[in-house]
Amino acid sequence: MHRILLGVDTGGTYTDAVALSVPGGEVIASAKALTTRADLAIGIGRAIGALEGIAPSDIALVCLSTTLATNAIVEGHGGRVCLVLIGYDRELIEAFGFRHDLVVDDVVFVDGGHDVYGHAVRPLDEEALTRLARERAAHVDAFAVSDYLGVRNPEHELRARALLTQLTGLPVTCGHELSEDLNSVRRATTVALNARLIPLLADLLSALRRALAERSIRAPLMLVKGDGSLMSEHLASQHPVETVLSGPAASVLGARYLTGREDLLVVDMGGTTTDLAILRGGRPRSSRRGAWVGGWRTLVHAVDTRSVGLGGDSIVALERGGELRLGPERVVPLSLAAAEDPALVQGLKRLLSPQRQRPGNPQFFSLIRRSPPSDPTETEAQLLRFLEGGIRSLEEIAREVSWAQVYLSYPNRLEAGGYIQRISFTPTDALHVLGSYTPWNREAALLGANILGRRLGMRPEELAEHICGMVVDRIASEIIAQVAADEEGEEDLLRSRATEFFLGRALHPERGSALGVSCKLRLPVAAVGAPVRAYFPQLASRLQAELLIPEHAEVANAIGAASGGVVQSVEVVVEPEYNVAGIASYRVYSSAEMREFATLEEALAYASEAGRELAMAAARRAGAEDIVVHEEQQDQRGSLAEPGDSLYLGTRLRFTAAGRPRLAATEVG
Repeated sequence: MHRILLGVDTGGTYTDAVALSVPGGEVIASAKALTTRADLAIGIGRAIGALEGIAPSDIALVCLSTTLATNAIVEGHGGRVCLVLIGYDRELIEAFGFRHDLVVDDVVFVDGGHDVYGHAVRPLDEEALTRLARERAAHVDAFAVSDYLGVRNPEHELRARALLTQLTGLPVTCGHELSEDLNSVRRATTVALNARLIPLLADLLSALRRALAERSIRAPLMLVKGDGSLMSEHLASQHPVETVLSGPAASVLGARYLTGREDLLVVDMGGTTTDLAILRGGRPRSSRRGAWVGGWRTLVHAVDTRSVGLGGDSIVALERGGELRLGPERVVPLSLAAAEDPALVQGLKRLLSPQRQRPGNPQFFSLIRRSPPSDPTETEAQLLRFLEGGIRSLEEIAREVSWAQVYLSYPNRLEAGGYIQRISFTPTDALHVLGSYTPWNREAALLGANILGRRLGMRPEELAEHICGMVVDRIASEIIAQVAADEEGEEDLLRSRATEFFLGRALHPERGSALGVSCKLRLPVAAVGAPVRAYFPQLASRLQAELLIPEHAEVANAIGAASGGVVQSVEVVVEPEYNVAGIASYRVYSSAEMREFATLEEALAYASEAGRELAMAAARRAGAEDIVVHEEQQDQRGSLAEPGDSLYLGTRLRFTAAGRPRLAATEVG
């Protein structure tokens, strides 16, 4: 009997499914279906149902990679969150400009917190937490809690979670569970993003479970983390932020799997983002300081990728100065929306009516079938009622709904919460115009190109060529920037007018310049994703690079998901406490507790035992079996005036537990 690993990737546009044989890893079947944002289970079910020759009883494990978390952060979507900061200094946060890093608007400062030694600075203000719970219970979807130095002692975070959970029943995320890093601001960023993602991932997991149950698939479910390893469904539901860059991580694994190359530059072009990563010796580099996504630096350990807010579904917007802008917002392509609702074609024709002095704006909105917010404003309620009649243009909405045009001109709750979706012209529509990628309604794409083209004085095909050229230029520039960051360790190394001057001449020698500049990429480019064949031959030519578009490139993420393993890391820190006589004691800090010991030998022995236990437990929670734990120990010492003398500053112990994902028993089904 064949045993099968089922890989599923749910992106902003497509849901992919792949069946790999166990053992051997042969691709037995693959399929794609449109992601159905109103009910993700429909798209997942269609992709799985399109796999041919697969018996439910043969499926031993289901692995999911998803761009959901990355896309939600980039687009500003997610649940309503109250961020509780314990022991943080409000004035310092404001004075140093860290307010943006806190992600959410609803931030509450609460007395309490710990110092660098793990001692409580002041008692936790439980009365303030009780008031907070009563005031926010009906207005938020989750709480995020971060103690300024909670990684040194998590007691206040744990107590705050217990209180908030008891009083509200809502999910509560604690910062010490997501990172052991002392950077309190980035820990707050990470925990706030995690809480905001909880309802979104809960919807996705529920949808996937429904789709699996409808097909009698009862295998374990695991998700791909941002570092490419797997974690259990239960752990992912609590720590969804760890799936940030899950899609790009899976694409890196999939590209290596499909090409068999050890040294690669992987480019994954999706609907919302284009993600780049470099493999050397078969291993992707992990981000040095935590994953950067959507304008926020997090403390999530992830494959070091460059995530660019540019994809096939990025909006093509006409700025007031007459310039075109690509992204970063994702919208529904006109061609796709018209394939699902042909009435859109008539709406586009009205915008081109000869009676108009100038063409209209090809932006439309439609309702996503889900329950409305519990406390809509008057404008939101009117807009939702108006959209019940079907797709409406921005012009129609502006005439019928008061203040709607102003509301929709800025980031808003209805789009961010997934209640409505924007429809507009995209690079995917440009490919439809050119005939190089035409899965949907080409007439709608041509009409949209006519509208924008007339406003710019360009023919539809000319506009489409220009947009595709902008896409190629942007990705080529980002590839060069990623190589520079990889080799020099500086992300913003190439951000200058001088760099733009040289890159422009390197990528476009045909434009004519007194200065000839040549650029050659020595790493082969592995391009994966649905639209790559339309863009990457031209891109590889400009970079003088070897181009690899392997078989099954369009479902590489799902393949990467199905081929992963479980890896969990834990860090334990031993630090001395000095007094005037020397070292008075040794403290051991872990995610579980802070302990004090009289001798270094006792502290290290406890740290080693506790670290191994924590790593094993983390791997088991993540769904691993046959676990092996690797321990690394790094002593830190300072120099003294006398040659050969040193001052003991502490020891960092890192424990990495690796294992195989647990498969379903052979009798499942």
